[in-house]
Amino acid sequence: MSDRKWTPGYVQQRFPAEVRELRRADGKDPDVKPTHQWLRDHGLSGIQGYAERQEKTVDEVLLDECGFEPRERKPLPGTHAETKQLIHKWLQDEDEEFNRLNDTSVGNAWTHMRRLMEISREALGSTNLLRPARAPAGKNVRLTLDLFREMNGELEAEGARYNYASTLASFYEYLEMIGEVDSNPAEKVLPRMGWSYNRESPEQTLTPAQVRECWEATRSIDDGALEDPDAEGLRELLVEKVLLLCLAGCGHRTSDPLITNAQEDVILDQGDPRVCFDAKRKNGPGTTPIMAGLDYFEQYIELLKETGHEMLFPSELSEDGTRSDAWVRNKIEEIVDRADVRLPDGSKPTPKHFRQFWFNEYLDAYEAYIAKIEDVAEAQSSASAEIVDKHYLASHRARDHFRRFAYEHFETAFPTDVVVAPEEIAAARDTDTDEDGQSSLEDFVGAWLPGVAHAWVSAQLAKARAQREKAAIEYDPETSLPSRREAVVVAAGTLVSATMIGVMTAHLRVNPIVDPGSVPPEMSIALVAWLAYAIYDMPDLEEPPANSPS
Repeated sequence: MSDRKWTPGYVQQRFPAEVRELRRADGKDPDVKPTHQWLRDHGLSGIQGYAERQEKTVDEVLLDECGFEPRERKPLPGTHAETKQLIHKWLQDEDEEFNRLNDTSVGNAWTHMRRLMEISREALGSTNLLRPARAPAGKNVRLTLDLFREMNGELEAEGARYNYASTLASFYEYLEMIGEVDSNPAEKVLPRMGWSYNRESPEQTLTPAQVRECWEATRSIDDGALEDPDAEGLRELLVEKVLLLCLAGCGHRTSDPLITNAQEDVILDQGDPRVCFDAKRKNGPGTTPIMAGLDYFEQYIELLKETGHEMLFPSELSEDGTRSDAWVRNKIEEIVDRADVRLPDGSKPTPKHFRQFWFNEYLDAYEAYIAKIEDVAEAQSSASAEIVDKHYLASHRARDHFRRFAYEHFETAFPTDVVVAPEEIAAARDTDTDEDGQSSLEDFVGAWLPGVAHAWVSAQLAKARAQREKAAIEYDPETSLPSRREAVVVAAGTLVSATMIGVMTAHLRVNPIVDPGSVPPEMSIALVAWLAYAIYDMPDLEEPPANSPS
């Protein structure tokens, strides 16, 4: 059977006959769907790969294509009666009322819920699957992360994890609809897990030391492989390093570097280097910090400009002007062969293993971030808690948290002078502030009202910053543009100020720009009062109140 080819013809015709013959020899019912363990024990695990290529589960193939009969349902585990009751009610309503699931899907959902209850018992100490969805905002996400983390260890295939998590999200969606739970944390956390059905999960993981070995095996400009290379030749010498930095240093999926516009998507800001994707990305828009190799990115992108290329990994031979997924896999295979790096099972690492190295750090950092703001999230409205959760890595503060949390591991995976240290980020921001030469609001007020007024305004502004940082909340960049009310107030204030300055200069010989001493004290007091009102009392300039609807 070593020459078995898992084609549709084989799976639908010869494979069922072979399985039935083997099951008869084992004394089992030949028409009942075999278990996954039975298939593995009899050398038939290739059905898993066939199912993934068809974007189906193994059970769907066995029932729909091979014609096996479903096994009798096993009872739900544990003693939490309410969870069992609501699972029964959900699947009954789906089967009889909503008609969204066929018989196969209902059976799969039952199997998924059984396994999820077992995983919950290991991860949360109870088979109560309602607990994460009923927990306060912030804690609900943390419990769901614990549950999904346990799934990483219990379920080998990434596609299986995605399917089980999707079933849980559908269950919570139903419970939220009928008023049994307050939130659907599985729906919020699942997109962050990086799981998808058609990708096999890395069953082994790369250590930071192995990533370092691969880095040292990449080609370098110092290798002297070319004599007097031109810009294109120099760029080719940096391709391997930049690709490895994208996968292991930025957490990109195999296809992400191929859709990256080097001029627009790679932000080489010394105070917050990052890569920003638009909606063309498979999993939608996103932002990831550049954890290492900022100098290499700068040098590589400069060479791209010299050769007239926009995409990060251009190709003159393809229609869309960029490389293919196969090219990425081939490049990584060349690097790991050169470094002689293998996974514990002896197999070669692939691009997804380098991405998984980064993703493990992301999960740990994200969980720590949620834990840090959990008390704040519980005290805020549900809308505020959602802002906290939704925008991890979307704001520079969250990216700073990730850098601080994961710095030591990346320092092991890459040379110290290649890793972007949190201290470098802070120093770059301080330098930018000094070089800008722009006066802060405190400096502006201090020039007009030295002494007590300056100190009072500075204290109020510092208090406001501290409150925002304590809450760990930032507006979504896409929704934090000035509101209509804010725009009108700013425009009107600017117009009135310009008019007043013009009138005072022409008729009263008062010029606040050239001669601040000529300004009457009541005018300075009025300005400070207006600023205080604009900052603290205008509703549109505050965070949403705790009782605002979500």
